[in-house]
Amino acid sequence: MGEDENKISGDINNDGAITISDLVLLQSYLLGISDFNTEQYIYADINKDSLVDFCDMIMMRKKIVESLSKI
Repeated sequence: MGEDENKISGDINNDGAITISDLVLLQSYLLGISDFNTEQYIYADINKDSLVDFCDMIMMRKKIVESLSKI
């Protein structure tokens, strides 16, 4: 499955923005509470290293803080 050029890296729930909801989904995945489908996995891999890990979570937190500081 290829990346949709209109979709935002980190937008795991596909609502058009990176929000706390995406962070909760990522944390649940990392803790083994939930799984991702293929598309969610692709967009959760923010640093594009083919792994979804805590580095992606740190990058997501940074993106959320940056977006909040623009408000």
